[in-house]
Amino acid sequence: MTCIEAHPDQSRWSPVALDVNNRLPVRAGSDGVTLVGRQQLQLPSGVDTVTRPGELVFASDSACLLLGPWGPDPRRHLMLRARLARLCTGDDQLWLELEVEKGLPLVQLSLPRYRYEKLRLSNGQRLWVSIPAEALQFIPAH
Repeated sequence: MTCIEAHPDQSRWSPVALDVNNRLPVRAGSDGVTLVGRQQLQLPSGVDTVTRPGELVFASDSACLLLGPWGPDPRRHLMLRARLARLCTGDDQLWLELEVEKGLPLVQLSLPRYRYEKLRLSNGQRLWVSIPAEALQFIPAH
């Protein structure tokens, strides 16, 4: 496996693993908009409305990587802006860590290499993550 690291703070790196659940802290803003960090989210239909702090959870292999926010229907997919922090390649998989915002957990993705190897991904590159509604779960904080 070959890895390219972009994030200077090695304490934020996670072991590369398949079947990892990403957990992003979310909250409702004063105007009722759902936020992850400072990023406003348009939650897809079928995902619980965020009325209190909690986490959005999704599996590392449930998302798609995009070069821009176009393509998937936002009524059926959550779109997250992120920056590539780490890229590892194996035989037929790409493992990526993406930074949604400084101070938040890195998002880990496990993607089929054949679909993404032609994108010429580079460290620090701005990307979009598309997560289908059926792969998202909101877990309220206790």
